[in-house]
Amino acid sequence: MKIATWRNRLLLLFTAIPILSVAQSEIADMSGFIQLNNFKFLDLLEDNPTIEKRYVLENGETYDQKFLDSVKTLPENEKFVQRFFTNKEKTVVYIQLAKNTTENQKRVNDEFQEKLKQAKKSKNKLIGENLSELVLTDINGNKFKIADLKGKIILMNFWFTKCGSCIKEIPDLHKMQEKFAGKDVLFFAVTYNEAARIQSFLKKVPFNFTHCTDSQAVVDQLGVTFFPTNILIDKQGEVIFFSDFDAFIGGKELQNITKLITKNLKKEL
Repeated sequence: MKIATWRNRLLLLFTAIPILSVAQSEIADMSGFIQLNNFKFLDLLEDNPTIEKRYVLENGETYDQKFLDSVKTLPENEKFVQRFFTNKEKTVVYIQLAKNTTENQKRVNDEFQEKLKQAKKSKNKLIGENLSELVLTDINGNKFKIADLKGKIILMNFWFTKCGSCIKEIPDLHKMQEKFAGKDVLFFAVTYNEAARIQSFLKKVPFNFTHCTDSQAVVDQLGVTFFPTNILIDKQGEVIFFSDFDAFIGGKELQNITKLITKNLKKEL
């Protein structure tokens, strides 16, 4: 699974983004800029491919390809991490190299442990909980209240467009959807991404679920921390499955969901 913001960090340090020619002096203090996580940074590049890119160190000095190549040869504990900043107008993006210090490694690990704790807490809370009052809104503005879908089994797949593991899971989700075609099973893809981004994605990659975009409130309400996350709701509106953090994508997790759907289709209301 891919974690929303930081684990499995996209170290663009080793990608083919070209180093552009920039001014020889830059500001070192980034406090007046907006910091972006990896995925927001990639979204910004996708939305504005001609945006000005500036490559800076923590002290404000610029770096070039030669320096970047030298960084790759450093021992593991001396590697740099990348941080991304933009101005309020989003006309320029700073790609900052910062030493991956022991303190930073500890902070990242602490954040991961906290996210893992939150995920376990969310699962323990939701299993068996009735979500009849939950409302999903699809990309066309249609609203689906779980209470109104009584008698249907509902799979909610939480994902976003920059989540590689989410995208890898789509073919297996389609197979599941095809298996239960014509049955009382509904499939929703829930994301915090805005509608325009999802529409653009769907032109390139088919994903045949009902898409619920701009759904950060639902993500927060259900305590979804890792992506992809699958939540299965039975005919009575109760949660009977919530993904484990370390589930295998397209593997046992989806097999278990398929078994649960098959079992619950046989149950009477």
